Amino acid sequence: MVIPEDSVSDDERQAWLNLSMQGLEEAYGEDEPEYSTDLIKEVNPHYEGR
Repeated sequence: MVIPEDSVSDDERQAWLNLSMQGLEEAYGEDEPEYSTDLIKEVNPHYEGR
């Protein structure tokens, strides 16, 4: 969901950004292994590689 910039204060917007970054850091940590495309068993025909 996109919230218009003028509907929240700068402090509130920064708090949401910090919460989002924290969630990503917890989901994808420093020790996250790299997966090569060789591990793909079934290719998604709709993926355009963007």
